[in-house]
Amino acid sequence: MSKFKTLVRVDLGIIQNVPIDGAKTLIQVNMQSRSIFSKKLDSELLGTVEDEIDSQLTALDFVVGAITYADSKSFYYYTMQEKLLFNRLNKTLSKYRKLKCEISVAEDPKWEFYLNTLYPDAYEKQLENE
Repeated sequence: MSKFKTLVRVDLGIIQNVPIDGAKTLIQVNMQSRSIFSKKLDSELLGTVEDEIDSQLTALDFVVGAITYADSKSFYYYTMQEKLLFNRLNKTLSKYRKLKCEISVAEDPKWEFYLNTLYPDAYEKQLENE
């Protein structure tokens, strides 16, 4: 049994502004190792990809969090410019052949994914403080 825990990173600082008007589209970028024998992701490669993606973002895009599993990592963005961000992400990710990358797009005007999945509930907040 794997000892790897799921790691959730979330931007807690934007909670007072959620949902942000006009940013109704949630984009998920999932990256997974292409090797079926790999038990973990290359964290250095993921860092490079994340930095390159972040450099493509504008004031109309919002990084809200990431979830890391043993063999994959998903990044989550809300955006006011769905097609432009999707195209930028697609172009950036196409350069990284060591990773299997998928981009998912969903309408989420109330930011339900952020509020119900990423943002910690009262119990999770209490665990962090112990």
